[in-house]
Amino acid sequence: MKRFLRTIMDENVPMDEAFLAEQERRRDNNLSDQIYDVTAWSLPHMFNVDVNRCNNLPNVERVKSGTEYYAAGTVSNPDATVAYIVPWGQSTASRFLTNALRQGIVVKSADMSFVTGERRYPAGSLVIEVKANDADLSEKVQNIAKTTGAEVVGVDSSWVTDGPSFGSGNTKRVHPINVAILWDTPTANYSAGNTRFVIERQFDYPVTPIRAADIAGADLSPFHVLIIPESRSGYKSTFGDRGAETLKDWVNEGGTLIALGTGMRYIADPDVDLISTRREYAYREETKEEGDDTARVDGVLYESKDDFMDAIEDHNANPDPVPGVMLKADVDLEHWLTAGSAETLNVLYRGSDIYTPVTIDNGRNVINYAGADEILTSGYLWEENRVQLAHKPFVISEPRGRGQVIGFTADPTVRAYLDGLNLMLINAIFRGAAHSRPTR
Repeated sequence: MKRFLRTIMDENVPMDEAFLAEQERRRDNNLSDQIYDVTAWSLPHMFNVDVNRCNNLPNVERVKSGTEYYAAGTVSNPDATVAYIVPWGQSTASRFLTNALRQGIVVKSADMSFVTGERRYPAGSLVIEVKANDADLSEKVQNIAKTTGAEVVGVDSSWVTDGPSFGSGNTKRVHPINVAILWDTPTANYSAGNTRFVIERQFDYPVTPIRAADIAGADLSPFHVLIIPESRSGYKSTFGDRGAETLKDWVNEGGTLIALGTGMRYIADPDVDLISTRREYAYREETKEEGDDTARVDGVLYESKDDFMDAIEDHNANPDPVPGVMLKADVDLEHWLTAGSAETLNVLYRGSDIYTPVTIDNGRNVINYAGADEILTSGYLWEENRVQLAHKPFVISEPRGRGQVIGFTADPTVRAYLDGLNLMLINAIFRGAAHSRPTR
């Protein structure tokens, strides 16, 4: 049991140095690595929670407790006369939101933290006004809290001493929305399935699958959100020019488009240009100069094997693929997309995709990987990838027309086991739609 607990709870389990040296040798010779799956397995990182280690059995009476822990599944002041507030940031609050919307409850969400009474509520907190809902609101709220485990606080005053008031433009209504996801070829079936599982099974909200091959002629007007999962072969040839125009028109009219992982390649393609970021080649300190188109070239001296290895590099190559590591990312807490988040998150990074940041006039780099010296939290990362990934975006938000384009440069729903990133997906879906201005 000790070994099992160490395996799943340790922040990092290093691999044998000789094995890693062999992987580096193989990489230098353009051979695939022999690493199975990801190099980082750590539940604390995947759940984005802090873990305290103790070296002996703790006395239960001494276990820390206090106001920092939520009293889940409760409704204080169930007969509130003004509103019910659900503190945002926990999965229980996300499930409360989805269930409330499905039961026709009118819900608002604050873009910034606020203080009412003697308590500060985090950005994203739900506000359910009594006057905007039916007479049986109290009963519904109590039932939903019980089934979802959410904490709900009833208030008898709308007086806010700091932050946006309940009627502020910074407290937006979250509407019941129709969510669609691309399905079938060429989507990566695991990515599509994992994402749909997280939304439907973990957060109780229905998702409509749309065959990717049907996008070109699809009527997307009934949907508020469309999710593009990862793809192994790409979407460009499947969608064609007509499909690209369908997506652009739909977003411009108020749709929220969310791309995950390699699904970003499509929306960032210059020919599609749904988002202004671009995928990077591998960084090289020196680039090749274009020579004359002749049968002979100038002679070159190699003083070392390192010179030779540099000469045979492909200077237009992609970064080397990474088996899978946990990386630290810094969060812009002033953006509505990060409501309820911690200041830093752990992200599972796999593959070779690295994207440029968007400029401030086009959008926001909402979550960015940390600097090179602190980016790696668990696993083994190629040195070149470590320095090139530093400060590059993980989540990008870019308004387009009346809608939104949100890109996750790494898939946040891998195997549906990255619970610590679920909040970002829920924010992208529901808060993204709330910040769009659909014409319908």
